[in-house]
Amino acid sequence: MSSVTTKLSLSEVQLELTGFMKQPEILGLMQRTRAQFKPTVTSSAVIHSLSSSPQRQWMWLKHLSNPDHEKQGLAYFNILERLPGVAKLAEFRHANDFTGTMCDDYIFRNEAWYREAMRSPERKQAMKTGLFRAGYHEFLTEKGYRLTDRPGPEDIVVYFTYVYALPGEPPQQRQAPRPAHYGKVERIDGDKIVVRSKFGHSYAYTHELELIPYFFGSHYAIYTRTT
Repeated sequence: MSSVTTKLSLSEVQLELTGFMKQPEILGLMQRTRAQFKPTVTSSAVIHSLSSSPQRQWMWLKHLSNPDHEKQGLAYFNILERLPGVAKLAEFRHANDFTGTMCDDYIFRNEAWYREAMRSPERKQAMKTGLFRAGYHEFLTEKGYRLTDRPGPEDIVVYFTYVYALPGEPPQQRQAPRPAHYGKVERIDGDKIVVRSKFGHSYAYTHELELIPYFFGSHYAIYTRTT
């Protein structure tokens, strides 16, 4: 028997945020993490800042309150479905449906260039480098995409981070962004952009544009097909 997720109201989200802010240990983590993960750059005509809605803050603080979520399986990602503006896709309700896949596999898996690259370890590595390193714009342009300020269904959303971290070392700021997450525009609801994407090795979701875990980025750009 499947369980029904109880959605939080916006007032309940705000109430939980208030509770988080009263916890000294969370406040300390928040201050340290904000210093590490908040970039010193602003929006541009190409790359835009994600808005800081109560739901996005809730996602951030919920993660800080349970930083070992990866050791506890899908616990953190399971609770995200409770947020207004986030919905787990029923067709992909089991993580095992996507064993070993990530956001780019989910978004580009039907593209001929992606399928071709996956046939060879060398081509796969070159493709991953193209998608997630400094040359992402040239790579996407080569594959038939261009930047757009008028998003529509099926356009590609690129989420960026300005943080650089090596294992065992503190995060450092980058001067230039690097893609950290990919999604696709599902629909436009008035002034809201609704995206579908897969959160790491966990579930696929539809979610409002800014409602991604903070470690997936602080900025975004949208690309559309040219062909």
